[in-house]
Amino acid sequence: TTPWTIPSNRAVALSPSLTYVEVLHEGKKYIVAQSLAEKFLAATGWQGATLGATAEGKSFEGRALVHPFMPVQGRVVMADFVSAEDGTGCVHIAPGHGQEDYTLGRQLGLEIYSPIQDDGRYADDGLIPAVLVGKTTLEKNGKSEANEAVIQLLTASGHLLAQKPHSHSYPFCWRSKTPIIFRAVEQWFVGLDRGNMRQKVLSAVD
Repeated sequence: TTPWTIPSNRAVALSPSLTYVEVLHEGKKYIVAQSLAEKFLAATGWQGATLGATAEGKSFEGRALVHPFMPVQGRVVMADFVSAEDGTGCVHIAPGHGQEDYTLGRQLGLEIYSPIQDDGRYADDGLIPAVLVGKTTLEKNGKSEANEAVIQLLTASGHLLAQKPHSHSYPFCWRSKTPIIFRAVEQWFVGLDRGNMRQKVLSAVD
């Protein structure tokens, strides 16, 4: 639902309690939750696809993943918040751009990667594809440059199997009444209770 977070993907989460099935189509295997396979086939419109072997989600844990358009590798992880309500039962994890993703990333030692600058645009960090650099994640007239550019990259690389519009709930700033994006940023803290620091600060204020 947020294509602009795909560059920050570092894992795909499956549910340890769900059964997954192979969807066989034109010589390729796709892994989806068994209970969502029919919905998946309806969404892709594939003709002649068949279902293959099944396996528990836990059996995929630790498998390596190759990012669709960036020179990074991720892995399959387990998460209790993966549901069989919609989608594929396979959840994109971007630890730099979501609370659940961040918490899971910290627990599993995933890279907390967030290439979005203070102005909401992709940074030129040497890793982000050139076609994305400078694109804004913020929406104008219901569209986001970053979303559109990522969708184009996924389409060009043959990784986008289907798409449809989806209303996504996002928070707004209570002061500016503008939408907020989630991104992990570095913070620092001063331990005022160490090395007589509190008294030094009070003296400096005086």
